[in-house]
Amino acid sequence: MLARDDRLVGALELILAWTRNRTFVEAASLSLLVNVVVFLLALFVGEAILRLWRKQKVADPPLPLSRSEVALAAACVVLNSVVMLAGWLLFVRGIVNVDADPSPLRWLVDLVILTIVMDLAMYVTHRAAHHPIAFKYVHGIHHVYDKPRPLTLFVLHPIEVLGFGGLWIAVLCTHAFSLGGMLLYLTLNTTFGVVGHIGVEPLPRTWGKLVRLVGTSTFHARHHQDPTSNYGFYTTVWDRLFKTLGKTYDEKFGTR
Repeated sequence: MLARDDRLVGALELILAWTRNRTFVEAASLSLLVNVVVFLLALFVGEAILRLWRKQKVADPPLPLSRSEVALAAACVVLNSVVMLAGWLLFVRGIVNVDADPSPLRWLVDLVILTIVMDLAMYVTHRAAHHPIAFKYVHGIHHVYDKPRPLTLFVLHPIEVLGFGGLWIAVLCTHAFSLGGMLLYLTLNTTFGVVGHIGVEPLPRTWGKLVRLVGTSTFHARHHQDPTSNYGFYTTVWDRLFKTLGKTYDEKFGTR
């Protein structure tokens, strides 16, 4: 077991060393490639879920795709690449530190910590984004597309893309999280983003109240329908705690 752990640590350290030793051009190119792949995978998975659960709609069908949606989504992918590149620069300079710990338990602990911290941070910033001024000039662009499709996840004002990216990097600067935990969190983040913008609910009502603590497709669809409620991302905990949960969310879960 020790030898196996040593090999895994060696492999993780090799990955980190390889990443650290890229040139700026290589890092920029890799960042763009990764974000394009994530974008395409998100659309593919979102469309697959949408087709499999097409009868369980929680939002009205979206309007025909517009050029502005495509342009904003493309800008989002590019800016996400810029954020990733900024994180790489901070990593190279030792401001962001990444741990090569191979323990699955450590990965899970880091995943839980990152999810809780980012969920609270995004609840606060999302709620702030609904201040009349911020909503008018920035966040309101996302709400123009209140009948979601998988692409809607990426249809954001550029300031908002950089703001959320900066929030993620700021959290990484506070602690040396494990590489495995960070990758798990990023996977979870993309999954929740996709599920929140598909307009159908894959989770059955029969799963009970525990599921209602999760930021489901219904949960975020309700936010698009009523921007004064449901500000959370991964959970409904903060909305329940601060009394911003939609009044009919539990009662009408899984319906339009």
